[in-house]
Amino acid sequence: MTVNTDKTIEKLRQKITDYPMMEPTPERHIFLLSIITRATTLMGGDRPVLVGGGAVEFYACVRFATGDLDIIAPDTEITGKALDLLGFELPEGSKHYMNRSISALVEIHSDVLHANEEPIELVYNKVPLLVVSPEDCIAKRLKSYKRHSSTLDILNAFLISFHQRDRIDETRIAKRIGDEDLWDFYRPVQDISRALVINDIGTDEAAAALIQFMKKGESQCGF
Repeated sequence: MTVNTDKTIEKLRQKITDYPMMEPTPERHIFLLSIITRATTLMGGDRPVLVGGGAVEFYACVRFATGDLDIIAPDTEITGKALDLLGFELPEGSKHYMNRSISALVEIHSDVLHANEEPIELVYNKVPLLVVSPEDCIAKRLKSYKRHSSTLDILNAFLISFHQRDRIDETRIAKRIGDEDLWDFYRPVQDISRALVINDIGTDEAAAALIQFMKKGESQCGF
């Protein structure tokens, strides 16, 4: 590495110490992603992509204590070296890079997204970041709900649909939902989200409708 790169990495090592002092909000994961992205690109690697609970938390605009940062790293070796330089270590037999000084875990899941997934770009503190698309997050949560009837999965699909309504690509979400045969689950999520947007219902009624759907498995919510 060059002298300038060494100096920048050292600044990132100092900056990452802010992580444990941040509130456990979705921004905290984006902050950590920005540090890892900056270090990876400084070393010549492609940007990692945020997936998993961190992406869901970001799009759903809620905070739930997701335990680690899940990423896809196109240049896995370089990203791993970047994590090493940022104070992370990979214990033998573990999939998680650990930084004990800031109580952070990072897991590199793969070097590629699934074939039907795409990233979107956002900028945080002037750093261009990659996050798996909201359409993919919705489809994955609904697919999980279809298999396991998880309350958290359907709730997160609804929250993403509502909060990211201006960002969602309707053509792409329709294809993802159709490919996975998830229309019976996505329609009520759409209905409740749209009813909230046009103020036909309040948040309490929306929550009640979602609970009714989860209990009865109804594909129509009466909106």
